[in-house]
Amino acid sequence: MLACQGRCDRHDDAACNDMQNHLQHSRLNLNDHIANINGALYCNVNGDGNFKQTCGRVSFEFPSGRLSAVCRRPGGAWAPPSSLDLNSCIANINGGIRWTCSAARVLF
Repeated sequence: MLACQGRCDRHDDAACNDMQNHLQHSRLNLNDHIANINGALYCNVNGDGNFKQTCGRVSFEFPSGRLSAVCRRPGGAWAPPSSLDLNSCIANINGGIRWTCSAARVLF
């Protein structure tokens, strides 16, 4: 992430510097872009991810761009923690965070 700090919660807020180096508050709903597939986080390009419904202990690390969570499998059991590298998928566009990719790399 370029000059941003923030948190991953129900609001997915961030504060990013614009081109004049002024701090701007921005929001990106990661739930629209990330899905829980068999207990692992995946990028969902259809805009219907909804991972927060079946995942817990969600965290987002700045500046590494790593989203981590523990998610349920279809049978209800918790899967091992999974992470998703969003660094190449979220961009600071003049102080606003934007989703800019169609795929993200899964990390385990």
